[in-house]
Amino acid sequence: MRPVIQCQVVRQSTKDSDQLITRPQAAKYNDSAKSNYIAKYSYRAKNNYKDQFSPEESRSRPYLPRQVKLNAFGTELSSDESARQADGSTTPFSSGKGVLPSPPVSRPLPRARPDYMSPKAHIRPHTKNKIRKYLYAIIFIIAIYLLSRSLNNNNIVQTGIGRNGDFIEFQPNVLAPVVEPVVNKVKLDIYMEAQCPDTSRFFRQQLKKAWDLLGRLNRIELNVIPFGKARCTERGNDFECQCQHGPTECEINQLMNCVIDRYGFPHIYLPAVLCMQGKYSLDEAMKCVTEHFPVEYNRMRECASGPRGRRLLALSGQKTASLTPAIDFIPWIVINGARNSDALYDLTQNTCEAMQPIPQVCRDYLSSIQK
Repeated sequence: MRPVIQCQVVRQSTKDSDQLITRPQAAKYNDSAKSNYIAKYSYRAKNNYKDQFSPEESRSRPYLPRQVKLNAFGTELSSDESARQADGSTTPFSSGKGVLPSPPVSRPLPRARPDYMSPKAHIRPHTKNKIRKYLYAIIFIIAIYLLSRSLNNNNIVQTGIGRNGDFIEFQPNVLAPVVEPVVNKVKLDIYMEAQCPDTSRFFRQQLKKAWDLLGRLNRIELNVIPFGKARCTERGNDFECQCQHGPTECEINQLMNCVIDRYGFPHIYLPAVLCMQGKYSLDEAMKCVTEHFPVEYNRMRECASGPRGRRLLALSGQKTASLTPAIDFIPWIVINGARNSDALYDLTQNTCEAMQPIPQVCRDYLSSIQK
C-alpha cells in the first residue's frame, strides 16, 4: 500500500527572482523525522540567508529559506539524485519506473539491558576504585615483607633469646643445637620454723644458693611451710598456738604465713622470708616487710597479730601433721614426696640429681664439686 504524500509550498530565495517549489513528505511514518529535519535545515537556511545579505538588506527583505530537495522518505537528496532529477530521469514523486517505492520496514532494535540489571551494577565505580587501591596496597606490603625476610636471611650471624633469657648467636647454615626437653619438675617442700638455728643456717647456706642458681630454670615447685614443732588448738572461731621457741616465734611464723598466702609465688615471697628467718622480734621481722612490700605493711602487721595469721599457722600445722613419717627434725626437707636428709648439707646437688634430664647449669655445678 502506497504511503500518503503531502505537498508543501516552500518559497525559494534566489538573487534573480522568487519562485515557488513543492516538497514531498511522507506524513504517515516520518512525522518526527520531518519536524527535526525542517528545524535543522531551516536554521541552516536562515544562517545562509544572513551570510548572503548585509544586515540592512536582511532587515528590509522578508525571510525566505533556501530550497531543500527531499526524496520520498523525507531525507535530503544526494548530489547524484539531484543530478538525475535535473535530467528528468526521475522526479521527487516517482522512482525510475514511475512507482513510488515503499519505505523500508523499520524493526525495533533490541533493547539494551538496563544498568541496574547488570551483574556488577550493585558495585559503584568509586567502590571499585577503593577495592583496587586496597588490593594494590596489600600486594605492596606483602612484597616488602618478603623482601625484608630475604635480606635478613642473608645475614651471617643472627641473635635471639634462649630459654633461660640469655642472648645467643647462631649461623643460619649451621644446625642448631638440640634443646634439652623438660621432662620433669622437682617438687621441693621445706618444713621450718622462724627461730630455729638449724633452719636459719640451712636458709643462709643452702636454700638461697640453690634458688639463685636453679630458680630461673622454672623447674622447681617450692613450698615453704612455717610451723615446725608448734601446736595449735581451736578455740571457737580462733586458734591458740604454742611454738617450740616461744610466742615470738609464733608471731613470726604467722607473719611468714601471711606473706606466703598474700603473694603465693616463691620468686616474690622467698626474699622476704629469708630476711625474716632468725629475727628475735616481730618488729625486726616487720622491717623485712617494709623493705620488700612497703605498701602492705599495715595489712601484714594486722594479719600477723590477728586471727587470720593464727588460722594460717593452723593450716600449716595440718600440712605438717600429714607427713609420713612424722617429722622429728627441723628443717624437714622433702624432694618429690620423699624426705631427703642429705639435702640439709647440699640442697643444690640433690635438687640437680632429681632433674631428668639434668640441665647444663647442674652439669657445671656437679663438675665443680667433684674437682
